[in-house]
Amino acid sequence: MSQISVSGLTFGYEGALENVFTNVSFSFDTDWKLGLIGRNGKGKTTFLKLLLGEYEYRGAISSSAHMEYFPYKIPEEWMGLPGTEICQRLSAETEDWQILKELSQLDADGELLYRPWETLSHGERTKVMLALLFAKESGRPGDFYPLIDEPTSHLDAGARESVKNYLQGKRGFLLVSHDRWLLDACTDHILALNRSDIQVCRGNFTAWWENKEKQDAFERRENERLEGQISRLSAAAGRTGAWADQAEDRKIGYDPIKERGRPGRDYFGEKSRKMQQQRKNLERRRLQSIEEKKGLLHNLEEPDELKLFPLRHYKEQYLYAKDLDIFYGAAPDDAVCVLKNIQMTVSAGDRILLRGKNGSGKSSLIKAILGLPEVEVLDAGRSAAGRSEWRGNREDAAGRSEWRGNQEDAAERSESKESRGELGGPWIRGELHGAPKLLISYVSQDTSFLKGSLADYIHGLGIDQALFMGMLRRLNFEREQFAARPSGGGKGKKSSLSPDMEEFSEGQKKKVLLAASLLQKAHLYIWDEPLNYVDVFSRMQIEDLILKYKPTMLFVEHDRAFGDKIATRVMEL
Repeated sequence: MSQISVSGLTFGYEGALENVFTNVSFSFDTDWKLGLIGRNGKGKTTFLKLLLGEYEYRGAISSSAHMEYFPYKIPEEWMGLPGTEICQRLSAETEDWQILKELSQLDADGELLYRPWETLSHGERTKVMLALLFAKESGRPGDFYPLIDEPTSHLDAGARESVKNYLQGKRGFLLVSHDRWLLDACTDHILALNRSDIQVCRGNFTAWWENKEKQDAFERRENERLEGQISRLSAAAGRTGAWADQAEDRKIGYDPIKERGRPGRDYFGEKSRKMQQQRKNLERRRLQSIEEKKGLLHNLEEPDELKLFPLRHYKEQYLYAKDLDIFYGAAPDDAVCVLKNIQMTVSAGDRILLRGKNGSGKSSLIKAILGLPEVEVLDAGRSAAGRSEWRGNREDAAGRSEWRGNQEDAAERSESKESRGELGGPWIRGELHGAPKLLISYVSQDTSFLKGSLADYIHGLGIDQALFMGMLRRLNFEREQFAARPSGGGKGKKSSLSPDMEEFSEGQKKKVLLAASLLQKAHLYIWDEPLNYVDVFSRMQIEDLILKYKPTMLFVEHDRAFGDKIATRVMEL
């Protein structure tokens, strides 16, 4: 065991209006399973890069541990190489048998290591990279500290379960995640990047959150008490001051001949002095209360409430599918079936979670729905001209419904290629209908098309800019992200006064898509993995929003806590 100590750390990106960290100090042990949490943009990944020594900073970070970052960056030119060759290039000293041993603990077939990287799914790539990470640890016992950055993004429930079980068996690591279920299962300490400070706590996420809610409730009560006290002290000081002034006036205007037999000048002078002292005491107590109040509510997560504008269609049934098969391929005669024999209805008020392994056809079903001629899609990203890929083909694919090779592998490869635009379709057989002129607000799992300025993006959607910016602020976008943003890296990098959305973090890109969807008036909201990379606090905001406004939804989301809370029905694929 060793300790990582941070002392007086200060860091800011060139061109940014505020520092990411200012004079922060804390420490943690490398045998802890430490969960790192915080809002998007609070500096979680930046902190990992600082630990790795990639940015210049003021202050000190001291540790004897060797730190390794996950996920590894795989260059585009390596994509055709087998996993074993990529692992060799990333770590020449690590042998295949060590990686295979770790893969077996991840419930993964060792065959993955010998397949071309480009043929592996997100989940398979994650497992190979995690296996390499901890195989490297086995070569440096006691001197290795993994920095694991969002390992479950894009992973289905089964793959998340494997990663969870795997991490539970490991000794110590720092885990960045927005998945409450994973944090609860795998961590024993939390490092929280709060709104105004950094906090290290014993326990998992739920323990930290419960303590935070208790602290927030206490500070709210204290804040209310102090507000009342300040008001009462101000009123009392005002009354005492008025009495003191009256006594002073009586002392100055006292006539001993005319007012013989009444209290004299000495009496009024003493009374004035006492009241003046009482006023000073009240003012001192008021100022003390104001100072106490300043120390409260700095970490309160209470942003302005999100809003949604769901519409009610005149038909009760929004979508209907019967005996539906979906295929992908250049033509019906050369298509792979990715979904078979689907029976589905979506009615007003439903919030249906599409659940299944990666490759089970969830995104394919969504694209088939978006391609229906009777619906209108309010896409949160692309222009109308870019929606032609949804317009599938109802041409009969008779005789092509059998699976080609392994069903799950074929489906996952087809969905992966389809998402990259390499396959035609979807081709459908069976019944799939939507209510006439059904308005659908769609959030894609893909964010790669978000390029250029935020202002141009908003203009293209036809949404009021002030409303859009307000929605982003409610999702905790900082104002400086609307105007100026560093063009990369750390100190020495140039800044841009016209921010490109490509420079946003993945969580911020997702929030851009969500903000657009939340401002669209629609009958049905279709969200495909909307929470990837979105911070846990925003996830809870969105949960509260959905439970309040009760929109009709069809969604894919692997965050178990989110699905359990908002889904009215689960459809297994």
